[in-house]
Amino acid sequence: MRGGLLTHRIVSRRKPVVLLPAIGLVVGGLAIAFAQATGKSVNEVLFSGQAQLPGLVGQPGTWSLAALSWLIVFKGLAYALSLGSFRGGPTFPALFLGAAGGIMASHLPGFPIQAAIAVGMGAANVSVLLLPLSAVVLATLLTSHAGSNLEPLIIVGVVVSYIVTLLLTRSPTPVSEAAPQPAPTPALAPTPSG
Repeated sequence: MRGGLLTHRIVSRRKPVVLLPAIGLVVGGLAIAFAQATGKSVNEVLFSGQAQLPGLVGQPGTWSLAALSWLIVFKGLAYALSLGSFRGGPTFPALFLGAAGGIMASHLPGFPIQAAIAVGMGAANVSVLLLPLSAVVLATLLTSHAGSNLEPLIIVGVVVSYIVTLLLTRSPTPVSEAAPQPAPTPALAPTPSG
């Protein structure tokens, strides 16, 4: 999201007629670099992920950890550039990246692939939209075919992602405004003995 906001600031301050084709070429270059590095289709990076999501989660065994890592890097960069300059929204690319992260997490011991994908999609969605209930409902609906009761895991993943996102995106408070400082106590004058 920060990359998208930065791209939007740059594009809106300058001539979009010049920058939009340049950004399109960069996104195309990222897609080609991804395809060359992994042997996968350029479509995985180029499009929002709505059409590619079923193929990704339907055949997770065809993806290596390296290919998933490259997918997250290249798709994340293309997503940030496109979000700040072209048409489109944040939801489906976030779901796609979350599913890719979930497939990577499924390699952890005791984390089944269906649960990992569901948690990844919910966590990525809430980190972008900051709407926890919507993220839980969307991840639950998209993974309801998995058959097992994934809602508790999705809820935990969404809550943790939401809290971490809030902690990472809040602006630091200056020290002078952090807490009121107590007024200095006046020095006590010595009492005459006597």
